[in-house]
Amino acid sequence: MLKTSYNEPINIIGAGLVGTLLAIYLSKRNYKINIYERRPDPRLITLNSGRSITVTICTRGWKALEQAGLDINYIKSFTVPLPGRIIHYEDGTTSFQPYGAKGEALYAISRNKLNDILLEVLDKKPNVKMFFNKKCIDVKPEECIVELEDYKSKKNSYIKGHPIIATDGAFSSVRSSILKREKYFAYSHQTSDYAHKELLVSKELNKKLSINPEGLHVWPRGRVLILIFPCSDGSSGCSLFLPVEGENSFGSLKTEKNLINFFKNLAPDLLGLFPNLIKQYFSNPISYLYSIKCYPWSYQGNFILLGDAAHAMVPFLGQGMNSGFEDCMVFAECLDSYGNNWPQVLNHFSALRKPNCDAITDLSLQHFLELAELIKNPSFLIRKKTEERMFAKYPSLFIPPHYLISFTDLAYIKAKEAQSTQDEIIDKIMSNLKSNSDLDIDKAIDDYVIATNFTYK
Repeated sequence: MLKTSYNEPINIIGAGLVGTLLAIYLSKRNYKINIYERRPDPRLITLNSGRSITVTICTRGWKALEQAGLDINYIKSFTVPLPGRIIHYEDGTTSFQPYGAKGEALYAISRNKLNDILLEVLDKKPNVKMFFNKKCIDVKPEECIVELEDYKSKKNSYIKGHPIIATDGAFSSVRSSILKREKYFAYSHQTSDYAHKELLVSKELNKKLSINPEGLHVWPRGRVLILIFPCSDGSSGCSLFLPVEGENSFGSLKTEKNLINFFKNLAPDLLGLFPNLIKQYFSNPISYLYSIKCYPWSYQGNFILLGDAAHAMVPFLGQGMNSGFEDCMVFAECLDSYGNNWPQVLNHFSALRKPNCDAITDLSLQHFLELAELIKNPSFLIRKKTEERMFAKYPSLFIPPHYLISFTDLAYIKAKEAQSTQDEIIDKIMSNLKSNSDLDIDKAIDDYVIATNFTYK
């Protein structure tokens, strides 16, 4: 690991999950860090930003946290292991779909709690200073100057440091400033006609509903998707994904009666949430679903975009935070390779991460269809079963893309490439199925492996 003698402060804009983890990486390398965050210190207030209440940590996220020197067991004490998803069908039945192999799980944790843990680590770093209620107004990348507005005093100030690191989220002020200045800055913003709203299900209400804490609960209803994530304190986070307008949309749920009828028709087993959550529903904001791609992420070695500021994605593979954490780890590796040669560090980082983050952004968007529509389709369920049996029988030859994404640290772009190849394999196996019994699926798999002398990895 590089131990730098670099004396100029590095300014990080954004003290969310990615900004705080990156500051921990940099502080270990003796850099002087100033972090500026537009919100108040989240440990001192109750946040209601509309963002997901719960996030999930997968293998690549854990690796990034561990490489930063964090106490993994301490963080895990605030998580709930999710070995799979529990699908709630319209007839009242449920089924369990495992995420990985036996004993493997994703880990759900409160977004705010994880942010608090990272902030508490930074509190103990003498080379890190944190400034809250400081909103980025403008950036002059050529001079490494950031203009800030203090939310309390309403006074503006200017800070200088090299480089500027933007981890200020999907609506990045730094990125917006660059977009205004640079005619060669490519930016695409794909907005869905869906949005989501976050609700908190109390511990007491959770008990009343008998929510099984050993899985992510999914109510797939075509254009409507309801998710419930168990939390370590016994509560749950409930995410509603609906169209913005039209039937069964946020636009149509304007009264308490509309809302209760909506659940009565689509998820009657969740009627117990009401009337408790009516106030939350009508007071909590909706957040639109969108994907953001842009390039270049850096400029003349003076600034760099990381996390959602560079590659915002829809949340359906749970990789927004995990990809941002991986950004931090790769950034630190680039620093160790190139030292304080910032143009090389930033350019190499961008070249490594841009193709991979584009890949996971695309895969996340595709996964929404699986969660909302296909997950209740009988032929899709047989397909998933065939994938699981193929993986169980030939784990060294066939690894499903979702497993590569969540339970390995294989580059996202390679997981995306694997998906198209493996889709073809499963198509061929399923074309020879006589029934959906384990026996027939196993026979079709074995026949395919023998007939093709299967060696794909």
